[in-house]
Amino acid sequence: MTRATANKRELLFHLMVEYHPSKLAISDAVLELANQYLTQGVLPKSASADATHAAVATVYELDALISWNLKHLANLNKMAKINGVNSLAGYAKKLELITPLEVLNND
Repeated sequence: MTRATANKRELLFHLMVEYHPSKLAISDAVLELANQYLTQGVLPKSASADATHAAVATVYELDALISWNLKHLANLNKMAKINGVNSLAGYAKKLELITPLEVLNND
């Protein structure tokens, strides 16, 4: 695991103070959906944290999951597969999996 630099931690702290993000619970529904990503081969077993992130975003009906993780999350192939599992599980809202560059300087 890579640790953020002191400067990045400070910037993140200021963003948190400014925007007051909500803490979302990892519910049974989140764990079940994350497990479906893993058991259906959408994400490898070693990517359980990524599966949980996508499941949280889906269950809480977020518009997008923004990530630098191009291998497991922010790519068109994974987005289609994750949304396919979501649809089969009864989640109708499409989850966008995008990089920070796609929202940078975006109103």
